[in-house]
Amino acid sequence: MRTFSPSVGALLLLLPAGPRPASAAEPPSPAAVERNLLPATVVEGVKPWSLQERMRRHHVPGVSIALIEGGQVAWARGWGVLDTEKGGKVGPRSLFQAGSVTTMVTALAALRLADQGKLALDASVNSLLRSWKLPQGPFTPGVTVERVLNHTAGLSVVSFPGYPPGARLPTLLQTLNGQPPANTPPVRCELEPGKSLRTSAGGYQLLQQLLVDVSGQGFEALVKDLVLAPLGMEDSSFQQPLAADLAAQAASGHTAEGKPLPEHARVFPELAAAGLWTTPTDLARLAIAVQRSRAGAEGTFLSRAMATRMLTPVLDWSGLGVIVDQRGPGTFEQVTAEQPAGTGGFKALLVASTDGGYGLAVMTNGDGGATLADEILRGVAQLAGWKEFTPPRLKRARLSAGQLQALAGRYRVGSDEVLAVEAVSGGLRGRSLLGDAFELYPIGTDTFVRLDPPARYVLDAAGVQVQTPSDEGRGPRLGKGETVPLEMLLAGNVEGALAGYRKLHRIEKGDPAIAEMRLNELGYELLPRAPDKALFIFRLNTELYPGSPNAWDSQGEALLAAGKRAEALECYRKVVELLSRDSTLPSTTRVLMRLNAEAKLHELEGR
Repeated sequence: MRTFSPSVGALLLLLPAGPRPASAAEPPSPAAVERNLLPATVVEGVKPWSLQERMRRHHVPGVSIALIEGGQVAWARGWGVLDTEKGGKVGPRSLFQAGSVTTMVTALAALRLADQGKLALDASVNSLLRSWKLPQGPFTPGVTVERVLNHTAGLSVVSFPGYPPGARLPTLLQTLNGQPPANTPPVRCELEPGKSLRTSAGGYQLLQQLLVDVSGQGFEALVKDLVLAPLGMEDSSFQQPLAADLAAQAASGHTAEGKPLPEHARVFPELAAAGLWTTPTDLARLAIAVQRSRAGAEGTFLSRAMATRMLTPVLDWSGLGVIVDQRGPGTFEQVTAEQPAGTGGFKALLVASTDGGYGLAVMTNGDGGATLADEILRGVAQLAGWKEFTPPRLKRARLSAGQLQALAGRYRVGSDEVLAVEAVSGGLRGRSLLGDAFELYPIGTDTFVRLDPPARYVLDAAGVQVQTPSDEGRGPRLGKGETVPLEMLLAGNVEGALAGYRKLHRIEKGDPAIAEMRLNELGYELLPRAPDKALFIFRLNTELYPGSPNAWDSQGEALLAAGKRAEALECYRKVVELLSRDSTLPSTTRVLMRLNAEAKLHELEGR
């Protein structure tokens, strides 16, 4: 099973307060935005990207943007298609799944009830719940509404994976209890409240039941009355699945490779955590309401005191439904995680100032949309003068042809990667064993930057040092005939590669090159281009990590793709056996992996 690191996903940011820059009297036009997408670092003399080329690069079929200026929506526009197979043009009223940005809408509904005196944020949830109770335990009394909102309640169920259309959907109580047909574990308090941060989509489902019990209204009606209708969010809906009329204007989700999801969009009966379909314009209205509340304007959505409470962080960065100050003082955001066992197919970004009356909303129908939205944001920030999000600009160094040629060669990075470097006009060009060629721009005599994805390289006669936003690696320059296991595998020397990997494991079991997750990702990277070599990597992974259900699940998937049904059957039996005693995987991942394995067994055994 392919797993993902934190990154269905939406990102909500609000920029620091501040006056609108005098240099940006008019908002950037759609045409200007379309021509000015930027990387995390800008190098002198390197042209910005266009929206169309970055949509192709990230395999994102459709993008919709709304720009906030002067406390209102200045313009909204769409690009691309709703579905790569069915077509349909993206427009400003096209619907996209909001993913976890839904939780901010839910949080605002709770805060409005608190403003009305109908809900005490510091009350224990069990004192307010009527239709269901959080099971008693040593930590249960400390689970308050406020701690659920800011993810410090210690509750379980990090995220919800959704369901395919037509599947039997659980009720809210079945979701809370983890009872079939729910595909996630029960919501429970597992950590002492108020002591640590743990994102819990399950907590927001608890909050959904609490809001229903307190108000006496259904959740959809309640949120419409408290949030959607007052803000004029006319294109937003909690229908799951969408009715035919709304589905006709909705985008389909797409994988990181740009392929439509088989089900076009998953169904999320977990409304409070992930159930919102919406548009950038409606998200912009949400941000504008927060801006006005923060400013204490007359007739605002929230009281100024409640808006301030919402944006006051605990445990470093967690506000009520938002993350505060993680990007620097005066900022807040909401970040969701990838689904633990699949693809969400949608990504979104909302950015707004707290006092300046400006902002940006971006929604996409592709798993590559998060990076694309960041590139759009950086370009708009540069055009509009938003210094907080304008990328740094580096001066390009001028190196001679001789200086560049002296750095050309092959370098080992870590224990199992080779960076091949050649001199080109004005810089270097690099290529990893499985990657495309990329430009390396000089910013010093030995220092170069890569723009996509961002990285910094320091090269000299001895070797290379590579630094990315999340990692750092180094290695020597390779001599003639020196190689690594992956290079041997790609050249067809399977026995040499196997001996090389076993040697790495024997020398240092903690070597990142042979970590279970690295081998798993390498197998999936090889699968579409060299299935036999991918299967070799998956078999190696189960050899080195025989107790990992995920390693056996991935091997089973590769065997099934190769038509080796009998061997795949044994792998999935092994998955079920290991899951019965596993305590390392997140509970949601464990449940989903079991459901997947049992479905494969049913298929392979002909039951």
